[in-house]
Amino acid sequence: MKSFFKSLRNPAPGAKKAGLGPQLLLHLSALCLLLVAFLVTLIVLFPAHALRDRAEQLIYAQSGLRVDIGSLSVSPPLTLVLKDLRWQSDLKSWPAVRIAVLRISPIWSGLLGKNPGVHLNAAFPVGSLQGQANRDGSLRFDLKGVGLAPFLPESFPYPIQGTLTGTLESVGELLANAGQASFQLRLDGGAFTGLEGIGATNGRLALGQVALRGELQGRNLRIEELRASDGDLLVDGKGTMLLGTDPQSSRITAQVELTPAPSLDPNLADLLLLTGVSPDRTGVYRLRLSGSLAAPVLR
Repeated sequence: MKSFFKSLRNPAPGAKKAGLGPQLLLHLSALCLLLVAFLVTLIVLFPAHALRDRAEQLIYAQSGLRVDIGSLSVSPPLTLVLKDLRWQSDLKSWPAVRIAVLRISPIWSGLLGKNPGVHLNAAFPVGSLQGQANRDGSLRFDLKGVGLAPFLPESFPYPIQGTLTGTLESVGELLANAGQASFQLRLDGGAFTGLEGIGATNGRLALGQVALRGELQGRNLRIEELRASDGDLLVDGKGTMLLGTDPQSSRITAQVELTPAPSLDPNLADLLLLTGVSPDRTGVYRLRLSGSLAAPVLR
């Protein structure tokens, strides 16, 4: 009998281990239910209007940009959903930049680390953007098929067609000219339109695929590659720019090679002679640009 009661007070080691599994599962289930209840309560009672106003104020305080947010909501798991964003630049003739939907969610893997960040996902009228922003100020944006036409004013004399794809990365405070950035972009289906006024028969100059790669260090912009292929005019160039507050105070130094393709409109080909530069034996026009960005000197 004594051994029987002793076994009740001190169960076998195997019995203890067998009971740990159900207990752990019970505690994890309770924690999950608590988190679900918290998220549901947050979403239901979320002060969307107050936070929308606060978000607009914070954006203006940090960047000086006045952004209008149509609506703001929260979707699980803790994703801010901003709809109908609108930003109007100081250039009144240019249309407002519109973002149909912007989703912001935390990077869970780095939430408790030294450099937390957020994921960004934006939908434009044509194309989309995915990105990441971290506490240390580093940014990365991936553009996918973003159309240029919605960002240009209707009165733009020579509208640019095409969709933009590529990557932009930056660190530091770019707006304060204290950061650095790199970019690698590709324009597909690039073309200038509205060229009837300068003699183009069909009013269009096809550029094909345009590649642009470079770096920004403070106010110094270096274009390492500018290349247009598969179009009416082949372009190969590089250069540097010192960015000022406006085109008049910005300086440019660049070398550009232009090669007319057989498909180039003869009237547009004649305009190349107005540069004052004669083509070499292979038909390539080698141009040099220097001076202010508002009125560069062509050599």
